[in-house]
Amino acid sequence: MLTKITELTDVQLLDTYRKTKNKAHIGELYRRYEHLLFGVALRQVNDMDVAKEIVLLSFEKLFDDAYCTAVEVPRYWLLAVVKNTAVSYLRNPQTDMLAQTDSIDTEILQKIDSSYVEIDLEKRLIIIDDIQSLSTALDDLPPLQRQCLTLFYYETMTYKEIAHLLNIDYNKVKTNIQSGKIALKKVLQP
Repeated sequence: MLTKITELTDVQLLDTYRKTKNKAHIGELYRRYEHLLFGVALRQVNDMDVAKEIVLLSFEKLFDDAYCTAVEVPRYWLLAVVKNTAVSYLRNPQTDMLAQTDSIDTEILQKIDSSYVEIDLEKRLIIIDDIQSLSTALDDLPPLQRQCLTLFYYETMTYKEIAHLLNIDYNKVKTNIQSGKIALKKVLQP
Protein backbone atom coordinates (compact mmCIF):
# COMPACT_ATOMS: atom_id res chain seq x y z
CA MET A 1 0.00 0.00 0.00
CA LEU A 2 1.41 3.37 -1.03
CA THR A 3 1.50 6.11 1.57
CA LYS A 4 0.73 9.70 0.60
CA ILE A 5 3.70 11.99 0.93
CA THR A 6 1.75 14.17 3.38
CA GLU A 7 1.21 11.18 5.68
CA LEU A 8 4.91 10.45 6.10
CA THR A 9 6.73 11.59 9.23
CA ASP A 10 9.58 14.07 8.87
CA VAL A 11 12.14 11.32 9.36
CA GLN A 12 10.44 9.14 6.75
CA LEU A 13 10.42 12.03 4.26
CA LEU A 14 14.14 12.56 4.74
CA ASP A 15 14.95 8.85 4.51
CA THR A 16 12.82 8.44 1.40
CA TYR A 17 14.52 11.42 -0.25
CA ARG A 18 17.92 9.91 0.49
CA LYS A 19 16.84 6.67 -1.17
CA THR A 20 14.88 8.03 -4.16
CA LYS A 21 16.30 11.55 -4.72
CA ASN A 22 12.71 12.67 -5.25
CA LYS A 23 12.75 16.41 -4.48
CA ALA A 24 9.07 16.31 -3.57
CA HIS A 25 9.99 14.72 -0.24
CA ILE A 26 12.29 17.59 0.74
CA GLY A 27 9.66 19.97 -0.65
CA GLU A 28 7.02 18.50 1.67
CA LEU A 29 9.37 18.67 4.65
CA TYR A 30 10.16 22.28 3.79
CA ARG A 31 6.45 23.12 3.30
CA ARG A 32 5.64 21.94 6.81
CA TYR A 33 8.03 24.43 8.36
CA GLU A 34 8.36 27.24 5.81
CA HIS A 35 6.78 29.89 8.05
CA LEU A 36 8.97 28.88 10.97
CA LEU A 37 12.03 29.00 8.70
CA PHE A 38 11.02 32.40 7.41
CA GLY A 39 10.62 33.61 11.00
CA VAL A 40 14.12 32.42 11.92
CA ALA A 41 15.61 34.17 8.88
CA LEU A 42 13.64 37.35 9.56
CA ARG A 43 14.73 37.39 13.19
CA GLN A 44 18.36 37.08 12.07
CA VAL A 45 18.42 39.76 9.35
CA ASN A 46 15.41 42.01 10.14
CA ASP A 47 14.62 42.47 6.45
CA MET A 48 11.66 40.73 4.77
CA ASP A 49 13.22 40.53 1.29
CA VAL A 50 16.58 39.29 2.53
CA ALA A 51 14.85 36.78 4.81
CA LYS A 52 12.92 35.43 1.84
CA GLU A 53 16.17 35.09 -0.15
CA ILE A 54 17.80 33.28 2.77
CA VAL A 55 14.92 30.81 2.98
CA LEU A 56 15.11 30.14 -0.76
CA LEU A 57 18.86 29.62 -0.67
CA SER A 58 18.48 27.37 2.38
CA PHE A 59 15.91 25.31 0.51
CA GLU A 60 18.44 24.61 -2.24
CA LYS A 61 21.09 23.62 0.31
CA LEU A 62 18.75 21.00 1.78
CA PHE A 63 19.11 18.74 -1.26
CA ASP A 64 22.87 18.33 -0.77
CA ASP A 65 22.93 18.58 3.03
CA ALA A 66 20.43 15.72 3.32
CA TYR A 67 23.15 13.29 2.24
CA CYS A 68 26.05 14.53 4.33
CA THR A 69 24.36 15.48 7.60
CA ALA A 70 23.29 13.10 10.34
CA VAL A 71 19.77 14.24 11.18
CA GLU A 72 17.83 13.06 14.23
CA VAL A 73 15.08 15.71 14.23
CA PRO A 74 14.55 17.16 10.73
CA ARG A 75 12.83 20.28 12.07
CA TYR A 76 15.95 21.29 14.01
CA TRP A 77 18.13 20.50 11.00
CA LEU A 78 16.00 22.80 8.79
CA LEU A 79 16.25 25.58 11.38
CA ALA A 80 20.02 25.15 11.61
CA VAL A 81 20.43 25.37 7.82
CA VAL A 82 18.41 28.60 7.69
CA LYS A 83 20.21 30.11 10.66
CA ASN A 84 23.64 29.23 9.22
CA THR A 85 22.66 30.70 5.86
CA ALA A 86 21.53 33.90 7.58
CA VAL A 87 24.80 34.12 9.53
CA SER A 88 26.74 33.65 6.28
CA TYR A 89 24.75 36.48 4.73
CA LEU A 90 25.39 38.76 7.71
CA ARG A 91 29.12 38.10 7.40
CA ASN A 92 29.09 39.06 3.71
CA PRO A 93 25.91 41.04 2.85
CA GLN A 94 27.26 42.13 -0.56
CA THR A 95 26.72 38.61 -1.91
CA ASP A 96 23.86 38.37 -4.37
CA MET A 97 22.08 35.44 -2.79
CA LEU A 98 19.47 34.96 -5.49
CA ALA A 99 22.23 34.45 -8.07
CA GLN A 100 23.14 31.32 -6.10
CA THR A 101 19.64 29.85 -6.38
CA ASP A 102 19.62 29.35 -10.15
CA SER A 103 19.47 25.57 -9.85
CA ILE A 104 16.20 25.54 -7.91
CA ASP A 105 13.31 24.26 -10.00
CA THR A 106 11.14 27.11 -11.32
CA GLU A 107 7.97 25.28 -10.28
CA ILE A 108 9.17 24.98 -6.69
CA LEU A 109 10.09 28.67 -6.60
CA GLN A 110 6.65 29.64 -7.88
CA LYS A 111 4.95 27.59 -5.14
CA ILE A 112 7.13 29.17 -2.47
CA ASP A 113 6.56 32.70 -3.81
CA SER A 114 2.81 32.20 -4.03
CA SER A 115 2.62 30.95 -0.45
CA TYR A 116 4.20 34.18 0.77
CA VAL A 117 1.93 36.33 -1.39
CA GLU A 118 -1.20 34.60 -0.09
CA ILE A 119 -0.51 35.61 3.51
CA ASP A 120 -0.36 39.35 4.07
CA LEU A 121 2.43 40.91 6.10
CA GLU A 122 0.45 41.35 9.33
CA LYS A 123 -0.68 37.73 9.36
CA ARG A 124 2.87 36.58 8.60
CA LEU A 125 4.23 38.53 11.54
CA ILE A 126 1.54 37.13 13.85
CA ILE A 127 2.33 33.59 12.69
CA ILE A 128 6.06 34.19 13.12
CA ASP A 129 5.54 35.60 16.61
CA ASP A 130 3.32 32.64 17.57
CA ILE A 131 5.85 30.14 16.22
CA GLN A 132 8.71 31.86 18.01
CA SER A 133 6.72 31.88 21.26
CA LEU A 134 5.91 28.18 20.88
CA SER A 135 9.53 27.36 20.05
CA THR A 136 10.76 29.26 23.12
CA ALA A 137 8.14 27.64 25.34
CA LEU A 138 9.09 24.19 24.03
CA ASP A 139 12.76 24.89 24.76
CA ASP A 140 11.86 25.76 28.37
CA LEU A 141 10.16 22.40 28.99
CA PRO A 142 11.98 19.54 30.71
CA PRO A 143 13.88 17.52 28.10
CA LEU A 144 11.66 14.42 28.23
CA GLN A 145 8.45 16.46 27.88
CA ARG A 146 9.94 18.42 24.97
CA GLN A 147 11.13 15.24 23.28
CA CYS A 148 7.78 13.47 23.70
CA LEU A 149 5.82 16.49 22.40
CA THR A 150 8.17 16.94 19.45
CA LEU A 151 7.93 13.30 18.45
CA PHE A 152 4.15 13.24 18.91
CA TYR A 153 3.26 16.48 17.12
CA TYR A 154 6.11 17.12 14.68
CA GLU A 155 7.05 13.56 13.84
CA THR A 156 3.44 12.33 14.20
CA MET A 157 4.52 9.26 16.13
CA THR A 158 2.11 7.32 18.35
CA TYR A 159 2.54 6.95 22.11
CA LYS A 160 3.60 3.35 21.53
CA GLU A 161 6.22 4.32 18.94
CA ILE A 162 7.59 7.04 21.23
CA ALA A 163 7.77 4.62 24.17
CA HIS A 164 9.66 2.13 22.03
CA LEU A 165 12.02 4.77 20.58
CA LEU A 166 12.84 6.35 23.95
CA ASN A 167 12.77 3.03 25.75
CA ILE A 168 10.31 4.27 28.39
CA ASP A 169 6.92 3.13 29.64
CA TYR A 170 3.83 3.92 27.54
CA ASN A 171 2.18 5.68 30.52
CA LYS A 172 5.27 7.82 31.04
CA VAL A 173 4.99 9.00 27.42
CA LYS A 174 1.33 9.82 27.93
CA THR A 175 2.05 11.70 31.18
CA ASN A 176 4.90 13.70 29.64
CA ILE A 177 2.79 14.72 26.64
CA GLN A 178 -0.14 15.76 28.84
CA SER A 179 2.11 17.63 31.30
CA GLY A 180 3.92 19.33 28.43
CA LYS A 181 0.65 20.44 26.84
CA ILE A 182 -0.55 21.87 30.16
CA ALA A 183 2.76 23.72 30.67
CA LEU A 184 2.65 25.13 27.14
CA LYS A 185 -0.95 26.21 27.56
CA LYS A 186 -0.07 28.12 30.74
CA VAL A 187 2.82 29.91 29.05
CA LEU A 188 1.12 30.67 25.74
CA GLN A 189 -2.35 31.74 26.87
CA PRO A 190 -2.71 35.49 27.46
